[in-house]
Amino acid sequence: MANRDSTSLGVDAKHREGYRDLEYFIRNGYDGEFGVGVVHVHDFSGHVPPGSGKEAGRNILESPELVRDRLLYAAKVVGDPAKIWANPDCGLRTRTWDVTFAKLISTVKGAELAREASR
Repeated sequence: MANRDSTSLGVDAKHREGYRDLEYFIRNGYDGEFGVGVVHVHDFSGHVPPGSGKEAGRNILESPELVRDRLLYAAKVVGDPAKIWANPDCGLRTRTWDVTFAKLISTVKGAELAREASR
């Protein structure tokens, strides 16, 4: 889902366009858990807005705050934060070890921030 999402911070539909597909599952009666992609694994080109993360070459390193906002929005759509699992949007095998580790650290820290915000 991160591959279609904005890199802007925010927990409303305007900022989290990539996560709107979750609504289709809920409307059609799905009541299970969701593994949502919160970091994008493929290369980007273009400008990265300040505060959304860093750009290392063409690799966007999402900030923990961006991961948090993506998780909080997904939890809002689903209605239960316990049904949301933070994942990369795909495998990380095409990234270097440094980029992979940085993305996973942001995922863990973002999940911690989302848990704190949900209490």
